[in-house]
Order: sequence, then C-alpha cells, then structure tokens
Amino acid sequence: MATVQTTCYRLAREEGGRILWFDEAGHVAYGSEWIERDQTEDGALELELESFRRETVTFPHGEHLLAGDLSLPAGSPPYPAVVFVHGSGPASRHDYDFGSGRAARDEILRRGFATFIWSKPGIDESTGDYLEQSMEQRAGEVLAAMARLAERADIDGDRIGLLGGSQAGWVMPMVPAHRSVAFVIAIACPSQTGLEQTLYLADNELIRIGIPDEQRADARERVRALLDTMRVGVDFEEFLRGREAWLAEVKQRPWYPPVETHLDDLVLLNFLLSTIDRREFGFVSTAFSNDAPPRVESLHMPVLAIYGSNDTVVDWRLGVKAYEEIPRIVGNPDVTVRLFEGADHGMMVPDSEGYNELAPGYLATLGEWLAEHR
Repeated sequence: MATVQTTCYRLAREEGGRILWFDEAGHVAYGSEWIERDQTEDGALELELESFRRETVTFPHGEHLLAGDLSLPAGSPPYPAVVFVHGSGPASRHDYDFGSGRAARDEILRRGFATFIWSKPGIDESTGDYLEQSMEQRAGEVLAAMARLAERADIDGDRIGLLGGSQAGWVMPMVPAHRSVAFVIAIACPSQTGLEQTLYLADNELIRIGIPDEQRADARERVRALLDTMRVGVDFEEFLRGREAWLAEVKQRPWYPPVETHLDDLVLLNFLLSTIDRREFGFVSTAFSNDAPPRVESLHMPVLAIYGSNDTVVDWRLGVKAYEEIPRIVGNPDVTVRLFEGADHGMMVPDSEGYNELAPGYLATLGEWLAEHR
C-alpha cells in the first residue's frame, strides 16, 4: 500500500462560462475537450494558479490491488473526504470526467474536503478486470477504499462521504449496510432496474434518429428479448446461437435500416448489433443477474441528488421522484434534489456557439451543499 506524493496544479480560465483545466505540464486536461486548443494561446484572459497536494494511494480489494489519486486541500488536517464512485465503463483515476469530475474535484477541494478517485480493476496500474464485477463487488471496492482512507491520520474517518454518477447509483446505496457513510451525492443516478434503464437509453437513441412510435415499441421489445437472454444464466455459446437468430429477425424489421445507417452514433444499439465477445457478455450477464432497483431506502444520511432534464441515459423523472420520496419512506429529512434544465447525463448544456459547458449553477450547488454539511 505504497504512497507516492506529487504536486498538482490547476489553471482555470473562464470565457463565457466555459472553463479550461490544465495539468501541471500546462496541457489542457482531459475533460476540457469542448474547448478548442487554439484558445489556450489567447493571452488576453488572466490565468489563476491554484495548488494542492496529490498522492498516489493503493489499496487491496480481494485478490486485486487498486491505485487511486488522493488530493488534499489547504488547511489543517484531519480532512473530511469525498470518495468518487465511477459509473460503468473503463474508468481511470486520471480522467474521471462524469459530471465534469475534474471541475467537481477542485470545487470540493476548495471547500476543504479531500477527494479520492481510483482506477477500476484492469485500468492503469489497478489489477483485475472491471468487466467481471457485480454491483455487490463494486460496493465492496468502495468499502475497501473508505477503510484505506480511514487508516490515515490526515483523514477524518467519520466524515467520509460518497459522490457518484450513473451506475454508481446502484453501488452507493449498498455501502451503508456495512459501514457509516457521512453523506451521498448522487448525480444522474437511476432508480430503475438495469434492464429498464437500458431500455430507456435504447428508446432515446431511436427517438434521436427519428424512428416512429410504433416501430420504437417493436424495437424495444426486440432489445428486451436479447437482454433477457444475457441475464438468465445461459452460457456464451448458447447465447451466440440465439443472437444469430435474433439478428436475422431484426434485420427484417422496418426500423433496422435507419439504425444501421446511424450505428456509429448509437452507443447501446451499436453494442447490441455489433460483435459481442465473451468478456462483454459476462459483464452484462453479471450486471443483470440480480437485477433490482437501487436501494435508496438505505440512505439515512444527508443526500444531494442532481439530475438534468435532457438526460437520455437515465430516466430523470423517475430518479427525481425516487429521491424525493426518501424523507417519507425512511424519515430522513436531509435530502436535497436539484434539477438542471437542459443538462444532459454528464451535467453539460450546449451554449449558443455549439460548445458544451457545465450547467450554470451546478458547481455552486455542489460546493455550497458540501459547505453546509462539513
């Protein structure tokens, strides 16, 4: 569990509400691609330099060793801490950008909280394979990260909270059954089963390319049928045989030609209609094997839930409703739900020039809520 200390710098430059994030080498950091690089050469805008301490911290989980970035704020320890919980996909400690994670991290540091973000198993220096993880195993990983932080003299072990988005919405509510969690910040988190949330995404992809209502209903049922075969315990070879027959059938449907035309722009439908290998099959079947809605009734601590009204990945209406119901269901009065109009799944909104920028007020909401719960 070696610890290596480095120094990290943040350079922020605002123009029309947009922010550039630079690494210590002066390069535009991952998560800022919505700003054209040639703008960094414009010296008319003042650059602000802030520094904080960053350490590489490793921790064990099962047979694996995971590597993370622990960032420490100014001021005197011990610090309260925010543990970042990834969504789905091959997430890295170096480029956590869901909900503009880099900007959120710096806002959290300015509020006096430490932050901890690690690479998933099999990513960067972390060992293992994230595609083999169930939601319960992911929750165990969060518990191991919290335990590692609690060992440190500069972290207040009683003031460790969680921040996560998307798939983290299933993971974070599993943690309080095993240890105390100071608070939970849920960004664009689902309230449905994994299957229903996936069908919501499929439907929005079909809407985006103009598939009419009746054909969308048929397409959803075909997608549901394929996903069902991936979660009922069939082996991979049996799945491949069934998928071959499924593909032959869907290629005859009237909605298939326009979907095929737009396949490169469709995340979920591209995955389902392209080659699925054994590891990807295992990932989906594991994730859906005990498919259930997130256990939001376990959240008895302070909760901040944030959604965007243009989220096409997670059904924000159901999410808002589920989190607003927590006070009535479990008697927790400290639940705040915020909806940002026009924001997408990553809390980004388009501006008048075609750039994406953080939803106005998002970082302030995050920082002010944390300041109230410090």
